[in-house]
Amino acid sequence: MAIGIAAGLALALALTRYMASLLYDVKPNDPLSFVLPVLHRSSPGCLPRGSRRRAAAVDPVLSLRWE
Repeated sequence: MAIGIAAGLALALALTRYMASLLYDVKPNDPLSFVLPVLHRSSPGCLPRGSRRRAAAVDPVLSLRWE
């Protein structure tokens, strides 16, 4: 997980000019623009192993039917 985060942050920092053209009213090196996606995408990796297995074993169709 740490290798993926490091690679993603390095790529994002390399593409800051392109990101600046896509984001409205956000500075290219805005720390919040880098920290929030990392926290969002890495949060499932912080769950205990048993919880991840149970979540992966649930049939998506049955899960949606219960909603």
